[in-house]
Amino acid sequence: MAVTTEELRKVFPHILRVMPYDWKGTTFNNSEKVYIGREAFAKNVTNLIVKSLAEDTEITQEDLLRCGNAEDYLRVASNLSTLLELYLGVETGFSISQTWTFASHTMPVIAVILFAKQHVHIYVGDEDVDLWRQNLSVFNDNFKCAFTVYPGEAKAHPGETVLSTQSVSSVVDGIVGENTLFIVNTDAINPADVLLARKRLATPVTSPYAIHLLKKACGESTTYENVPDDESLVKLYTHLQTLSGAEPNAQAPPVVFTAGLPAMSSLYITLIKKGGANICMCSTAYGGSSQLLDLLLGSSKNMLKKHTFDIQGEADMVESVSATLNNMRESDDLMPNTVLFIEVPTNPDMKVPELGKITQLVHEYKEKTGKNVFLVVDTTFSPNSQVLKKIRDTTPDLPALAYVSLSKSVSGGFTTGGTLVANHTAASLSLLEEVRAIANAIDTTAKPDQLRILSANHVGVEERLQSAYENAVIAGKDLVEAVREITGHDMLIKFVTPEQAAQGFLSTTFSFNLPSPKNATQEINEALAQQFVDLCTIQASYFKPCVSFGQDNSLIYATVPATSTQGAIKAEDKAKQAVGGVQLIRLSFPPKFDRDHVAQIFRNALKELYFEV
Repeated sequence: MAVTTEELRKVFPHILRVMPYDWKGTTFNNSEKVYIGREAFAKNVTNLIVKSLAEDTEITQEDLLRCGNAEDYLRVASNLSTLLELYLGVETGFSISQTWTFASHTMPVIAVILFAKQHVHIYVGDEDVDLWRQNLSVFNDNFKCAFTVYPGEAKAHPGETVLSTQSVSSVVDGIVGENTLFIVNTDAINPADVLLARKRLATPVTSPYAIHLLKKACGESTTYENVPDDESLVKLYTHLQTLSGAEPNAQAPPVVFTAGLPAMSSLYITLIKKGGANICMCSTAYGGSSQLLDLLLGSSKNMLKKHTFDIQGEADMVESVSATLNNMRESDDLMPNTVLFIEVPTNPDMKVPELGKITQLVHEYKEKTGKNVFLVVDTTFSPNSQVLKKIRDTTPDLPALAYVSLSKSVSGGFTTGGTLVANHTAASLSLLEEVRAIANAIDTTAKPDQLRILSANHVGVEERLQSAYENAVIAGKDLVEAVREITGHDMLIKFVTPEQAAQGFLSTTFSFNLPSPKNATQEINEALAQQFVDLCTIQASYFKPCVSFGQDNSLIYATVPATSTQGAIKAEDKAKQAVGGVQLIRLSFPPKFDRDHVAQIFRNALKELYFEV
């Protein structure tokens, strides 16, 4: 069924008024029946609009819920960004697979040039050609892509790719609008590559901005939120430094990005510009972080090298890091920079290494190699751990940065965001300023509506974390007791210890491997984790099947990391965290929850799993 621009303008204002509240959030139900992809979601919405117009009926919130979810996380896509893309596509004659929005003016071009297998010719019309060249300059010498930026109208370049910031013509393969990319020729520009670039290096337009643009397109009165006042921003930046354990430094404020991965992409691109880097990270780090690095490995001119260490099961993190750094140290082709990237606590194992031992390893590596070395610590699971102070106390001269996904606990789940905070050393402060310059050039810094939401919600995160941690402790005890009663097994939970929590590592998340049922087949064991999550998340008032955590609500977020957050991780690495063939389950807890109901949901799910088997 087709729909016209006029019909969308007629119906969209009503849809925006009655849309589910969840559409404005950052995380969405990822159960199989609901999580259907952008194209299927756009088709469902189109069919719904055509039906409502034909029958002269109003669309209800229940109707919209039945349309499903375009993706499970806003950084990949949201229903609102997909609605905007549906409108823009209909208006210009492109399908949803050809229409992409970005929370960046530059990224629509970068998403093309990173994957292009031939020269890309970029025509920017009357726009500032020197500014375009400057913003894309980091990709000139350090990446495999070849491109040229021109003023004026597009010209033909047979066998090569042509982008234009003006209207479509027969010689153009893609049109770059304000924060948009329309793919004219899918043989020259692969939509799957654009999706990968957007979800790893950038984000779609933010939800408030999507709503603003849709209202504007429909002729409704609308305003877009301005950046918070200077005082509010100073409080936000100072708080981020304090949470991370850095001394407040108004001369070197944190860089705040549209999401966590854009923070890491800006860091990696900066390191490439600085001559390249060896990146050492966990083999089961968040899949997005791993795939982002792989993407830049493949598109740069051998400017990054990836090294991994294992932490699964009983592996000792310090020993694993030591072995990997020793192997790296013996290499003859070390890059000028080395980064040890660690998660504290780790995801999903919730391990907390002895930071003093980690920093000593990094210090020894630096002394023996003579390379620029940076320790980057992902504190997303415990943003109030003040990790940079702990590093300063053990190794005062070690350059370090704290990386935090603000989409979680700090924002309360009301917007995506990410930040990098430098410690006191001259090297890390200098690197942060270089990252800031790159982020401004590729336009990955946080947007006005994000800064407004972060400025309103960062206050009180310490209390939210404390309450959520305490709830996780309580729920963990209830779950272990239920497993013991129903299965006879003493199940271990992968969680921070009370001593680690007292040091500030207040994770609100734990993971666990359910015991294998008696006489279970391999097939039963492999399905067990997801079945438990499915049985819990049926209770939608208490659980949400989702990859995120840290939201300021009363929902428990449940997922199987191996098939969600670790989707891009090698199967053999994920297999090392299974026990008896049963994969990990991860549960993340909110600041408030109904203990009795949640405990009963645990028991009911376990009884159904083990009694049926």
